[in-house]
Amino acid sequence: MAMYASDKAGMCCKDRPPGGKTLMMLVNELAKLFHDRIKGECEKLGVPSGYRHILFILGREDGLNQLDLSKLTHLKAPTVSVTLQKMEAEGIVQRKADAADQRVTRIYLTDKGNRINDIVRKKFMEAEKSILEAVSPGDETAVKNILGKIIDNELKRTSKK
Repeated sequence: MAMYASDKAGMCCKDRPPGGKTLMMLVNELAKLFHDRIKGECEKLGVPSGYRHILFILGREDGLNQLDLSKLTHLKAPTVSVTLQKMEAEGIVQRKADAADQRVTRIYLTDKGNRINDIVRKKFMEAEKSILEAVSPGDETAVKNILGKIIDNELKRTSKK
């Protein structure tokens, strides 16, 4: 059984399963540590951490509608709506009517939004590289495959509701 820094520091819960933390406990702990790190980097840049998910999605696929953004970020529609209003007011995104269907509004990153996204993405990649320093490329690929299966399974489960 591997001993992790958080075990040594006594940071784990009293009711942990025999032999240590479960896989999901470790995933949750890592997600929290990474989230806090990226949130701190965003705050240093003056970018609210709530913008990050939308920036990353639009940075990969500009021109989505609000519903698609909500689905891809796993954020609730009202959260996306309020965040987009703030981002639009700051000149980070702009809304445009769809050329083929005027009823649909598409969201695009502005030049300012693209610059911010590039900076935040760079910080994200630096943090990821640092966190994965002790992980071999083969182990990284294996973990990505396993986590992908777990995520797909959970998305299938939640889409049945």
